[in-house]
Amino acid sequence: MDDALVLIERYGLPLEGRSGEGWLLLKVPTGFELQWATALASQLGGRSTATTDSATAPMAVVPDVAESKSAPVAGAPAPDDEPSAADVRRLAMEMYERLEDAGGLPITLTATGRSATIHGKVFDARKESCRRQPGAKPGEWECEAELMVGLCSGDCDPSAEEPLPKGERIPIHWDPAQRRFTLDY
Repeated sequence: MDDALVLIERYGLPLEGRSGEGWLLLKVPTGFELQWATALASQLGGRSTATTDSATAPMAVVPDVAESKSAPVAGAPAPDDEPSAADVRRLAMEMYERLEDAGGLPITLTATGRSATIHGKVFDARKESCRRQPGAKPGEWECEAELMVGLCSGDCDPSAEEPLPKGERIPIHWDPAQRRFTLDY
């Protein structure tokens, strides 16, 4: 399990703790649980299994639910209006910056089993639409945006790549403490 702890630290993933059976529980960005589980399992060379189901494997990934969602925070109430085009643009760029700060997005090609790391840079983002999900709290939105993104794999600089269009769904919520919209993870 030492290799797993080194890998977790390398990717900067918060260790949630251990299950009663001693399995490692990790927090990952909401919506990326399966990708992280697959990447971690492939990086460990099959010596361990990563999954989103903590009941079936020695290492499980769980969504990183922001503390601000679980505890009420004093601050500005959520606005009734959806996030502005400027908010969506800022958050799309921040989302890809976070991925880069974490070392890129590890992937595994299912046909070959080969692993790689994808790096991306958002050059521009244009808001298409925003909608509330069923059961969403006030200030929670899912916005669609058309991004111009430079992508590359391996040891590369995504800012040197030719930007191409890419559609993206961006989970956004109102943070009363910051008095602005933020990413929903």
